Amino acid sequence: MFLTIKGLDFVVSEARKHNIRLILPLCNNWEDYGGKSQYIKWGQSSGLDLTSDDEFFSNDTLKDYYKAFVEAVLTRTNTITNIEYKNDATILAWELIN
Repeated sequence: MFLTIKGLDFVVSEARKHNIRLILPLCNNWEDYGGKSQYIKWGQSSGLDLTSDDEFFSNDTLKDYYKAFVEAVLTRTNTITNIEYKNDATILAWELIN
């Protein structure tokens, strides 16, 4: 389910060098970029009977998928700076879903 995010490591490290603060989204509403509709697809492929993207907000399994993703991102150690994302002051805020 999780892709490597070494590219984001680079972006965060470069922002740090230039004293730029980032707001990082953890999910979105846009199907073209994955977002909550991707969670629906993952749920359907695992056998869940899901019919609406809005079930992202109410289905316990999908909420668990999202929580696992958030934990993986926040506890990720940047491969360039060796700082966990949750402790990196370069990241000003997290957008839960746009």
